[in-house]
Amino acid sequence: VVFLSQLSHYAGRMVYYFPLALLVIGLVHYDAFRTLQALFLPLLTALLSVLWAVGLMGLLGVPLDPFNTTTPILILAVAAGHAVQILKRFYEEFERTGDVETAIAESLGRVGPVMIAAGTIAALSFCSLATFRTATIRTFGLFTGFGILSALAIELTIIPAVRSILPPPPPRERERGGGGHPWLGRLLAAPSR
Repeated sequence: VVFLSQLSHYAGRMVYYFPLALLVIGLVHYDAFRTLQALFLPLLTALLSVLWAVGLMGLLGVPLDPFNTTTPILILAVAAGHAVQILKRFYEEFERTGDVETAIAESLGRVGPVMIAAGTIAALSFCSLATFRTATIRTFGLFTGFGILSALAIELTIIPAVRSILPPPPPRERERGGGGHPWLGRLLAAPSR
């Protein structure tokens, strides 16, 4: 009883951890790419996939219990990580071609199959937790797997459509993204030597 009480108290703090995780992921993406699209598009993928997974849980009447409250944060992190892979390739192709539509098609053509393979393997790995006898472990695995698959679907359909509507990042933003980090580069230079 004491353990479950403490676990419930800890799970209640997830309301604060989710926005914190969202903020940290957004700052890391912005710092890495220095463009607003790099800040918002991966977070859009991550948030939509979390909403799809939690929405499915609600539709099926599966409650968030203390053991699977971390599912939204895990989906958020995995989805944002997968989204950055295509974003990075999009920027490389845009620098090469100078055309948004061509860069979208080339980036999806080159990274899409890898994303499908990686996303499918990750989702199946989590879905394999459905073989456990504990209901919370099954719930965690199935909904995390569904969240990863939804992130994959969003990143291969909705995000390219949104990216084609948005203007390309201005040259000033692209130049900032290509340079080294102002203080982290100096900090890491000494240990690398």
